[in-house]
Amino acid sequence: MNTPYPIERAEKLQTRFGEAILLTLQESPQTSVKVFVPRRYGALFTDNDLHSINEKSVSLALKYLGNCPTSNSYILEIE
Repeated sequence: MNTPYPIERAEKLQTRFGEAILLTLQESPQTSVKVFVPRRYGALFTDNDLHSINEKSVSLALKYLGNCPTSNSYILEIE
């Protein structure tokens, strides 16, 4: 928790539930993981943002801050 995971790649996908964002995060120097971003966070990424992430012209990280005590949803921060 509170560990920033650098975003290596970002993709916009069409799923049966609608549009989604798939992020490839660097978990360690040797390991990458892919995560689907919840819809409320996916709306924050524009096509230009995705392009900038993939071209490495911007450096962003995803940080997990815990769960909301009332809704149990994930609290994420993009820095």
